[in-house]
Amino acid sequence: MKPSKQSSKVNMFAAIPHRFRAPLLWILAVVVSTAIGFLATAGQAINIDDNHNLGHGAWLLYRYGLGPQASIKHLANAEWYGPLFDVIVVAANRTIFASLQNEFWVLRALTFTLFPLTLFAVYRILLRAKLDPSTAVVAIALLIGMIRFGGHAIVNQKDFPFACAFLVATLYTWVALREIYERRDASTVQLIGLGAVAILPFLIRPVPPLHVAIVTAFLYIFVTVGGAQCRLAKCFLIPLIPGLTAAVLIGALYPALRDTHPAEWVRSFGIFSAYPWFGSVRAFGMDFDVPRDALPRWYVFAWLPVIMNPIAFFFLVVGLVEAIRRRHEQLLITIPLKKYILSIGFTQWLLAFVIFTWSTVVILQPNLYDEERHLLFLYPPVAILAAMGFRHFAAHYRVIVASIIIFVSGFSYAHWQYFSYVYKNPLVVATDSSYFMGDYWGICTDNAIRALYEHVPAGTRISLQWLESTAGPFLKIINDGHDPMFAGHDGPPYWMSSPTVGQPHAFIGINRLGEYRNLLARVYSSGPTKWELVWREEMPPNDTACVLIFTKSFQG
Repeated sequence: MKPSKQSSKVNMFAAIPHRFRAPLLWILAVVVSTAIGFLATAGQAINIDDNHNLGHGAWLLYRYGLGPQASIKHLANAEWYGPLFDVIVVAANRTIFASLQNEFWVLRALTFTLFPLTLFAVYRILLRAKLDPSTAVVAIALLIGMIRFGGHAIVNQKDFPFACAFLVATLYTWVALREIYERRDASTVQLIGLGAVAILPFLIRPVPPLHVAIVTAFLYIFVTVGGAQCRLAKCFLIPLIPGLTAAVLIGALYPALRDTHPAEWVRSFGIFSAYPWFGSVRAFGMDFDVPRDALPRWYVFAWLPVIMNPIAFFFLVVGLVEAIRRRHEQLLITIPLKKYILSIGFTQWLLAFVIFTWSTVVILQPNLYDEERHLLFLYPPVAILAAMGFRHFAAHYRVIVASIIIFVSGFSYAHWQYFSYVYKNPLVVATDSSYFMGDYWGICTDNAIRALYEHVPAGTRISLQWLESTAGPFLKIINDGHDPMFAGHDGPPYWMSSPTVGQPHAFIGINRLGEYRNLLARVYSSGPTKWELVWREEMPPNDTACVLIFTKSFQG
């Protein structure tokens, strides 16, 4: 009797030595996630901040001695940005994906790669936390149900990587510390890995290294009163190794901190608690002049129901109530103190992180703009905390809940597509973009530039709102035939330029605070220049995202 195909696969997996299985699984996850990233972002290439991140990554490679000379003098405060993600993107651009000759697409794709990869990491960590697989699936479903979280994966290389790193570090640190407390000992490799994961958020966005501080404190307690069973020399090193690992990574990857006096390091924290940005912010139908007008303290809380699909938010509330109401856990970090035993379960750990981070933002009131994107890291831990509330449900109910959330969220993503980063729960707020910032990153601009080839004569000069520095290089990518939607295209070139009297000209306008309406006003005005609306892209719900207007002869 021949063995079945299924049993053959099992035997093949069993033939792999146990110590190689986890690394191979992670390699497979990275490869599959990267493939998903490129497929999901093909043709979506522009973000206002793209050149900032690409320029920063090029400068970092230069400082490491791995690339040609590059400067960041034209990039405000770039030296204080976290180095890790930017340098990975630019290094991948110049090596693995050099043949694509489209650095914008690579940036988009690697940003989205973090979405499935983070979901995989969260699932694996939750299994290590001894949660039932169906509970872990509910957690994944709730993360997917945060539509803006998935939406930012497509467009937001500034805040999405940090949110992913913060979530993974928050979950992993409890799991690793519990395992150390359980075994009463820790290997050097485990401590180095713990330090590397704990410093990940700082290496992407240099906020105070909260996870490193907490890990160091817990390990100090572990070797003093926590029942550590180790030799004196090793017990002395256990609390130090994660912090030393973090320091080595910072010194190796972060030139601004490595080359300045320690007294200046606080500048990196100050930049992100009071970022020097000035402008208008519109949210919930209200306008704020930032930083003159402080955003209300309820701002942080108001976004949670907005960013989620209605069904996902309903189950989030149910899960949170159950998680707080039924906190009993079997797996704990147990610390014997003088008068009582302190026990910290996974739910308490998550709840403490949520309370601390949310309270810190509310108290400090950092300089926020562009809706909730700077707050994105606050919300995923809430989804995991809510999933903990479903532990007491039967497994088949958990599977049903997760399936419903993922199924309904799929329709939300399909409807909003790459505008999912500004998704709004229709049951919570007015969804018209005039109540909010609109497509504030001008994500539709790449399609507007491609529309030139269909609606605007060859050689016409064009102007854009907000995106001149990014659109110029992207135009060259299209003209050279390296755009995934224009592979091998031999179309005529277009150039960025101010309008010239008597010459044809085109304007591209985006929906950042409704700025495109200024261009539409030209179309319908009776001025000397006769403008024509030749192309428009819509965004949900029945709003305008981008417009392209053209005149055969600009008259001023």
